[in-house]
Amino acid sequence: MLQSRQLLFVIAILSSGTASLLAQDSKDFGQPSPNVPELKELARFSGEWEAQLNNSDLKIPSERKWVFNGYFLKHDFELPGGALRGTIYRGYNTRSNKYTMTFLDTQGNMSMLTGDWNDSLKTFTFEAVDSSSQVQKYESDFSAADTEQWTIVFDNTLMNQVTGVAKKLQN
Repeated sequence: MLQSRQLLFVIAILSSGTASLLAQDSKDFGQPSPNVPELKELARFSGEWEAQLNNSDLKIPSERKWVFNGYFLKHDFELPGGALRGTIYRGYNTRSNKYTMTFLDTQGNMSMLTGDWNDSLKTFTFEAVDSSSQVQKYESDFSAADTEQWTIVFDNTLMNQVTGVAKKLQN
């Protein structure tokens, strides 16, 4: 009887270890706060993604997860070789009834944008709150499942705009 209990104990330990190993493969990206229903639209951004610039082989991995009790979606990205790293925070301002986007990077750039969701087009459009932002417009088209086609319009200091597509790797 003692041997069968020991065997059950070993099986339980091994199976819990396997379950935790499997859980490590699946990341938790969190959930939007239920207190702001508009945040549900931003949930399409969450997860692990790989972006590619149009007309380029450059692949940009990113992770997008809910932070600050689900009120903001944090989007971390890094260009290969570490030439540029950045973070984008997306949220919803209940006072202005606008989506918000704050863009920060390792070159000292910061852009603040506000925007809207167009449900019929499945598109977010963010525009800079003032002319000091390097990013003047950011548009995300989600008309295809698990795919974001994006356009970033700059202030013309380096380039006018860049376009690309991101594919969701994991929810």
